[in-house]
Amino acid sequence: MNYADFSEDERKFYLQEAGFDSREEKLFRLRAYGEKTLWEASELMGYSPRTIDRINRKAKKDAQLRVFLTLMADRKSTPITKEWVDALNTIDVVFQENKKVRHAWREYLDSLNEKSPHFDSSNSFRLDLLSEMAVSLGYKNLKQTEIDRFYSPKYFGSQMSRQEILFQENLRILTRSKSCAESFTDEEYEQHYKELMEQQGE
Repeated sequence: MNYADFSEDERKFYLQEAGFDSREEKLFRLRAYGEKTLWEASELMGYSPRTIDRINRKAKKDAQLRVFLTLMADRKSTPITKEWVDALNTIDVVFQENKKVRHAWREYLDSLNEKSPHFDSSNSFRLDLLSEMAVSLGYKNLKQTEIDRFYSPKYFGSQMSRQEILFQENLRILTRSKSCAESFTDEEYEQHYKELMEQQGE
């Protein structure tokens, strides 16, 4: 696993979500932030190369499992979560040595493009990806029909809809106001909106 390929968000994701024990976390920090080799890390941590190799292999497995569990937990979340996106973006690093998983990820990624002929069947490619990951982690009896099954109470959907409505309404008010107490005139709003669009384009 090449930790140098991790973005800062991905490093934080693993430190928070991978479930590393204290030794695994220290090794991860030495390699991800200190850019140390396993040999250098073994000397700094005071362990034999064999012990460090064992810790490293377990950390890899923990990271792979965390990616899989994150994707399983959020596989049909609407809207998609940041955790889902972060997990997808680390597949090529975490499953670096698994060609089948990385191929399934590329197929799924391609299907997410609106211009892809497979766009309407992206769920099938998502199931293929999760299935390959499950097999690689030892969940060989987990069927795609089981992966596709997902529980989402109506209450969650209602809550997210209300939150989106509130967000959009607050955004509408803020973009049309000089302050909480004073609104823009139509001319002022047009100029303000133009400036906002220019800032987003920078």
